[in-house]
Amino acid sequence: MHFNPQVEQLIQQSLQLTSQGQFANALAGFDQVRKADATYTNDNPQIQFAAGQCLAATGRVEASITAFRRVTELLPSNVAAKLELARLHRRTGNDASAYIELSKALQLEPDNSRGICQMAEHAMDQGDFTTAQTMLDPHITLLRAGASNDVMMVLAFARLAPLADREEEALEMLTRTANNPELSPSVRFALLRAMVVCEDKLGLFSDALEHSKEAHTLTSVSYDPQAHSERVDRLIETWTPDAIRALPRSEHVPGKADVVFVIGFPGSGTTLIERTIGAHPDAIACGELPGLRRIAMHLDTDSAPGVPMLFEPGKLEAEFVENAAKSYMQMVDRVLALLAPGLNPGFVTDKNGMNAFYLPAIASVLPNCRVVHVKRDPADACVTHHLNLFGGAYPYSGNPHSLGSFYRDFERTMDHWRANSEALGVEFHEVQYESFVKDHETTAKGIIEFAGLEWDDTCLNFMGVRPAGRTTCIDEVRMPVFDSHIGRHENYPDIMGSLRSGLDGAAAS
Repeated sequence: MHFNPQVEQLIQQSLQLTSQGQFANALAGFDQVRKADATYTNDNPQIQFAAGQCLAATGRVEASITAFRRVTELLPSNVAAKLELARLHRRTGNDASAYIELSKALQLEPDNSRGICQMAEHAMDQGDFTTAQTMLDPHITLLRAGASNDVMMVLAFARLAPLADREEEALEMLTRTANNPELSPSVRFALLRAMVVCEDKLGLFSDALEHSKEAHTLTSVSYDPQAHSERVDRLIETWTPDAIRALPRSEHVPGKADVVFVIGFPGSGTTLIERTIGAHPDAIACGELPGLRRIAMHLDTDSAPGVPMLFEPGKLEAEFVENAAKSYMQMVDRVLALLAPGLNPGFVTDKNGMNAFYLPAIASVLPNCRVVHVKRDPADACVTHHLNLFGGAYPYSGNPHSLGSFYRDFERTMDHWRANSEALGVEFHEVQYESFVKDHETTAKGIIEFAGLEWDDTCLNFMGVRPAGRTTCIDEVRMPVFDSHIGRHENYPDIMGSLRSGLDGAAAS
């Protein structure tokens, strides 16, 4: 307890806010405590643990790792902090550090169910599904017998099930667990998402669609497709060839890796393409980097919660562009330090699909860069996106008409940039998902050549274990290329009328 009653009251308020999920407000309180007594804050494991939770929840992963490391320094036997560190390392793709923390935690508490779940998840991250199954099976036996109701075990098994042909078994457990009326919305969402995966693979398409609909309602965010389309109209009108050519261009940042952007509508197969590049010995797949969005948000402060767009070319002044280039590459360095410490690749990828709306910033901040544009049958891409259940990250994804409308706006934006590629100074390489699936080697060689790399046969083994930014499609890219999802939309006729209407640009009925 702090000797100053006012500081102690602030500590307790911030701890309570943390338990209530009000992480930003809790962080503000902890910051006041730190200013009042930095030594006490630094040496208090309870404050450090709670601050770590808040920092992680608000996306400040590096600071969160620092906080949890401090807890383990103060309390070396604190298993919870080690598990939090492992979770954060897995989140960034630093699997080696995650394994170290998990091993330490399970040495202290071998029967810790959360630790066992995370270690099994770690094994699945490496493509080692046999080890994961061996770890989970004793606990699955208890779940099946009704002797346990561990939700995290159910979810871990549900992730494994589609890769071990045990979907029916997992679906039964998921359904039983989801019937609990006291589940939090976030846990229920996770259960529903796992149910959709199993049901889709089992051919229970009506059930998958129904549970997808329910999951979308749990994370629904207000979205106006017409307003977004009007913003895209304005973006295209703003960036004429003359406006593009007038952009200031940053100097190349020496000693840094070259960036290859992989852009495509989420659900179009961008992860497969990125991992093909990332399998190369001189490349690292960094996943969905936030750098360009942050730059765009700085220039379009009125965009929240929509996609920020660059409507004022004059804001991209020379000094801003130079600072943005340095900031972006510093971000890449931080990601590499977390993802692949000690490695110095010549190339990295940035797979953020929403970068489609920031091409002028990319051309200005990283001139002469390369962009791989991944395309897929529009209906298949949209249905995949709808079923992937990304949560509130894509507010249009729950409504089939809005989803189709967003896809249409996405592609006409990319059409505009490709038509002005010479003015942008950006090279584009088109990759069709269906071609990648049907003629993997030829398509992969074209991608690697375009990226500026020498061909290496390891690029055909994108399923292999390589440092890579975490993605929701990680398990799919651990499997051989398959063509069962070509024509996937035909399994979901109930949403196709509304989806086609959005794709065709018709108004919502």
